[in-house]
Amino acid sequence: MEETSRQQSDLWQINQVRITLSQTRVYHNGRQQARILLWLQATEDGKFVRLTPTERQNIQLVDYRNSEGYIPFNENGAPNSYRGWSAQRNYLGYSFYPDLASGKGGDEETIELDQDAGESFEFYVSAEDGAQVSRFLSISFSIRGDNGSVWRTTGIVSYADNSDDYFSHLDVRENIEITAVPPVFYSADNFHLDRRSIIAIQPTSAALFDDMVTVSIVAAGGRIIGIRSMECVPAGMIHWINDMPDTSNPCFTGYVRPGEASVQWNPAVPKGSQPLPSLPAPERTKGVIVLCGRIDIPRADHTDPPRGPLSIVSIDEYGTLHARQLLFVRGQRDELKIQ
Repeated sequence: MEETSRQQSDLWQINQVRITLSQTRVYHNGRQQARILLWLQATEDGKFVRLTPTERQNIQLVDYRNSEGYIPFNENGAPNSYRGWSAQRNYLGYSFYPDLASGKGGDEETIELDQDAGESFEFYVSAEDGAQVSRFLSISFSIRGDNGSVWRTTGIVSYADNSDDYFSHLDVRENIEITAVPPVFYSADNFHLDRRSIIAIQPTSAALFDDMVTVSIVAAGGRIIGIRSMECVPAGMIHWINDMPDTSNPCFTGYVRPGEASVQWNPAVPKGSQPLPSLPAPERTKGVIVLCGRIDIPRADHTDPPRGPLSIVSIDEYGTLHARQLLFVRGQRDELKIQ
């Protein structure tokens, strides 16, 4: 049960604090986060009390190597930042950086602290490009009570009457540090296209088809890097194997975002008389290019259709943005490649 305001109480204080880092590194891509757990015990007149909503809101993250280095809260990461660093109260959903010292990543690690004797609060920090200059962020907390006192995990306490004090047992600055590291960018060779038919019963004409081509990132050693989001600009393109006027069997594309089933089509692309396909089920960690082969779209009827290449912009599971191009292979009817 949350406490109500205690503006007139001089008996409220922080007795114990503990800071636990789930990750010690974060990619400076503005999206990936490191998770930080603050556990504290507050008492009033010697009895354990929980923070009020105002006191919870007034918890701030501070760079303890810079007393003025307050890290601004920005739930969407950059641009509001301190030396390239931003704080969040909510998890944005990107995979955590593996902790190389322990061999554990944040996804696997569970932190348990005694909630009967205190309470814990989860915070996150993210780093953008500007953090590569400072590189290190030394984490401390400032907790402002409703009675006007400010308790810091550097051990320094400021009271409403402008007096200060220092308590060594509240000074927990040792080894509370997060490092910003460069994100990993993948080349065109790391982007793999895997094709299969959407429909179970194949049409009689091999030139008429609806296929799905999954887009995945394969890192060194064969490890699959999940794709969190993917956009194609424009949404699709069309390709005839040659420019002869009587050529009428092109292929065209649409795309599907990871975790979705609806296909995004480019209205400027001619699509013929056959019904357009839909995806049977979402691909949670991959993007999808829908590749359709048709036999009733004469090249002579379309003077300037979108023929590609198109931009394919993806954000991987760690929050790193990749921009590549998708195009048809010249001289082939239905072959795609990424460059």
